[in-house]
Amino acid sequence: MHSNPNSTWRIFLRLYLPFAIAITLLTLAITTTEIAATGRIGLFLQNSKIGAFGLDLPIGRLFTEIQLFRATAIVGAIIAIIFALSLNIASLFPSELTFDVYYDIQGIKRKISELGLTRDESIKILPDWEDHLLVYEEMILTSLRALWHKDTERLALVPTLAQFRGSMSGIGKSTVQLRRIGLLHYRFISSGGRVEFSVNQQKKARLAFTMEFHLRESPHNHVRIPFTELIPFPRVKIYPEYRQAFSIDSFNQSNVYDHALIVHSVLKVLPVPAYSDSIYLYEIPGKGYIPIGYCVYHGKFGF
Repeated sequence: MHSNPNSTWRIFLRLYLPFAIAITLLTLAITTTEIAATGRIGLFLQNSKIGAFGLDLPIGRLFTEIQLFRATAIVGAIIAIIFALSLNIASLFPSELTFDVYYDIQGIKRKISELGLTRDESIKILPDWEDHLLVYEEMILTSLRALWHKDTERLALVPTLAQFRGSMSGIGKSTVQLRRIGLLHYRFISSGGRVEFSVNQQKKARLAFTMEFHLRESPHNHVRIPFTELIPFPRVKIYPEYRQAFSIDSFNQSNVYDHALIVHSVLKVLPVPAYSDSIYLYEIPGKGYIPIGYCVYHGKFGF
């Protein structure tokens, strides 16, 4: 998990400090001594006075002031809790990310384990996902050949299926805009970027191409934080969905690598907002999802 260091003080002042104040006020309201007397004794006490240092303090007035203090403390605690819960967590996450993209099988397995995808019931990962990778790989290579069918030099550099995963990697940059639409309900409203891919093969020139991706309207773009799980399990799994293509002008060409991917990550809400690296999921219609690659974030925001 990686967090934004600049958010540490903000979350302390906007979340933990108000909660601490609320707990203190509630404790004082509960433990403050109450003068509770009824009948003749109560009337006697409320009409009596305490003499100290030349001052006469009416017990009845003291009784009233204690009740007023308790009511004020409870109201103050409620205001502090509302103030803490009004914190917009989305503002604590970075809006720009840079990352590296990889396709090696061992790395994918490692990310599946780190993100707990094998235990995730909301996304069905095919148990034999490795057997289905050829479908995705063939789609990529077929699309590259279609994109460069008139460029014989580039066409000769397209890797074979056997060379694909060991030769291709990328570096990308994206923007992310997460908006709060409810108390603990957020939604990705804008996100996109590009990845500069390179294919490095022995005894061949380096092949480079660019991938564009944009947020796709999908129920997966919603992020809901269950209040009952916020303290014991302060982590939220996210699945924003993206549409990808090799270049901007290829979005209108259905045969050139125009498809959707889900980018799965984990957001840690407490004690400091942070997020994990991501894994890319491709849906095989009627069957389920297969992990096809992963990305590692740069600097203080990535592994």
